[in-house]
Amino acid sequence: MDEKTSENRFTQSIVFRISILFAAVAVVAITVSGIGIFMVQVELYEDQSIIEMQHIGTMLRDEINEEGDLFVSYQKYMLENSDAIRIPFDFSHDFVKNREEEFDKVFATRYPGMVFGEDVTFEELPVDIKNLFCTYYHAKWFLYFEEMADWFDVPYIYYVYPTGEGTNITYIFDPERTYEGDEKDNRLHLCDTCEESYEDGPYLFKTWEAGHMLDAMDSFDNEYGRTYSYYVPVISNGEKMGLVCVDLDIDYVNSHITRNVFILVLLTGAIMLVGLALLAYVVNRKYISKLDRIATRISDYSAHRDVNTADILETSISGSDEISHLGMQIADMMRTLDAYMKTLTRKEEELTQSHELAIKDALTGVRNKYGYDEELKQIKWSIENGMTDIGIAMIDLNNLKLINDTYGHEKGDVSIRRLCQVICEIFSHSPVFRIGGDEFVVILAGKNFKDREKLVEEFYDQLSSFENDPELKPWEKISAALGVAVFDPSLDAGMENVFKRADKAMYEKKREMK
Repeated sequence: MDEKTSENRFTQSIVFRISILFAAVAVVAITVSGIGIFMVQVELYEDQSIIEMQHIGTMLRDEINEEGDLFVSYQKYMLENSDAIRIPFDFSHDFVKNREEEFDKVFATRYPGMVFGEDVTFEELPVDIKNLFCTYYHAKWFLYFEEMADWFDVPYIYYVYPTGEGTNITYIFDPERTYEGDEKDNRLHLCDTCEESYEDGPYLFKTWEAGHMLDAMDSFDNEYGRTYSYYVPVISNGEKMGLVCVDLDIDYVNSHITRNVFILVLLTGAIMLVGLALLAYVVNRKYISKLDRIATRISDYSAHRDVNTADILETSISGSDEISHLGMQIADMMRTLDAYMKTLTRKEEELTQSHELAIKDALTGVRNKYGYDEELKQIKWSIENGMTDIGIAMIDLNNLKLINDTYGHEKGDVSIRRLCQVICEIFSHSPVFRIGGDEFVVILAGKNFKDREKLVEEFYDQLSSFENDPELKPWEKISAALGVAVFDPSLDAGMENVFKRADKAMYEKKREMK
């Protein structure tokens, strides 16, 4: 009895010491790996942040550019006359809607039968109507920038104009609302101009000077904590208009990374605890047979992924000791892993379907702007590998606003779908994208690239047949302008310039048709 007691104590002492040693090694390994993973994640997230902020900034830049000369005129007027604009501090969409309706009413009264932007330009408006227009237009864009920040879960998105006077910049759309004067006046402060430090924000001024996006961003401390700032220049007709600025809270990001690393450390620790238990079982020789059975069933499951192995394991392990308990847990883990793998498979299928929906235009069924951006990445690879016979056809539906105003937006949607159908039929060998409300892009390659002039002629012939068909409704007699540009290796570094030339050709055609 004494010998057995002494042997048990010795065994327990060895197991205890090995367990302590293993635990110490595990703690060191987990700590070092956790620190390494955190540092790698921070570096990776900085690169991902630039990509995400580029995406947000370019999206807003493109939407500003879609406004064309109207936004340019509005901005120049606001920079000189912001004191004449009155917007409540706590304004909302109702304010924008009311002021827009007021502008439309005043314009219609002053210019009966005329269309703003076509018959009457912004510069031709009297001061009172200019102020009314800028009131609703500025409030609309201000709200849009705020909503985009909420949508993309970033602290601030704002729009600034470097004045050219030293390091002074004007905040056209502020990162947050501030009062003009006292709070009791309930008036929004507009177009605040202040001097920024070049040392704190060098890439703001470098981006402005360069006139294009840079693969770098400012990082600085402010009252809200550590912050990343990225800048996308807005250029209209070759003139630098301003910078779309996107801020990202580094402390917020690091807290998420820390939490994820902590969870990973806990999971790693749990796995090492299982390893510790297995090591203790090996030392305790009287449990070797059970360990062999467990190891055999685990091997079977690893080889065949048969969840029935869990049932076999449970029936082959008996007793209430630690190893039996471990066997039951492993059986449950097999079931959990089996369910988890099935869930992963289902999630993968759902993600595939979600991606297809994300690049698909709901109205027409063709790919959308996001799908077009994805296609450009493939085109870039093709160009780099010598496949330069490629072009872009830019197509824009005419008179959509007139159709919407006269017959309703449902009929306007019919016109858009009808135009899309024609494009898909004519350019049947090319991918078609709807990148805007009434704008389509066709990537010309292969047979369609070679026959592009013939296809353009067929396109206009098809539209002409609609115009001469007395049985068609007005919204079915669609009209559109088409512009084509091809990639020139001696001029073009990518497809951006080709897109611009196609867009320009399309607008020239539109003016010719008018």
